[in-house]
Amino acid sequence: MKENFTKGGGKMESRKISLVMSERAREARRCYMRKWREQNRDRVRLNQINYWEKLAEKMEADNG
Repeated sequence: MKENFTKGGGKMESRKISLVMSERAREARRCYMRKWREQNRDRVRLNQINYWEKLAEKMEADNG
């Protein structure tokens, strides 16, 4: 059973895709991402900083 998914769906699309992927395919994706994160530590760190900065701004806007 193959399903088509549009690009840019975000987290929800990732969840749908992971539901239809086999365990072997999920493990391959995990392995690839592990290696990518190891090779791109600076990008991972920058993404985490941006995430928390945006979240802090949103929380500040909601509270104030």
